[in-house]
Amino acid sequence: MSKGTNNQAKADLVQTHTEVENVKKELNEMKVSAPSSIGRGDLQKIGHTKSGLFSVIGNKTVDNVYCDFTKPINGAGNAMNTSGIFVAPTPDKYFFSYSGLSYFGVLARVVLQVNTATANWVRIGQVFGNVGAQTFSLKANLELAKGDQIRLLLLEGGILDDENHYTNFVGQREEDIIQ
Repeated sequence: MSKGTNNQAKADLVQTHTEVENVKKELNEMKVSAPSSIGRGDLQKIGHTKSGLFSVIGNKTVDNVYCDFTKPINGAGNAMNTSGIFVAPTPDKYFFSYSGLSYFGVLARVVLQVNTATANWVRIGQVFGNVGAQTFSLKANLELAKGDQIRLLLLEGGILDDENHYTNFVGQREEDIIQ
């Protein structure tokens, strides 16, 4: 290969590399970040009001998601009463999640209980935080009848909560999670 041909090949290679880098830059600028999940509220925000299948663009796939707008949304019936007891508004499967942080220097013990027509405040689960500040969590999937009650009790020690909100308790119908 002559010196002139070699120089031309190098120049062509540099130009091709520059063009590829420019195309990469343009593609990155055009990227639209897709949500990792989409829910009923997201569909309503963009104008959907009728139940049906919706195509949702994910990071690498397009998925079909069914959303039923005729069912009540999570929290229907003001399920958490003023005493801190969750009362199931409808018979259904529910998911509960609790997380907390034990207070430094004190053992913590928290229980999740259910009160039904046939069982009076039965323990479903229990978590412990040791004497050092330790995180702990408790999760439960339960089939509840209308009127069944759920509560958390601090049986021993203390838990830390302040403006950083170290303690969380969430309960919702499993069907609302899927939607």
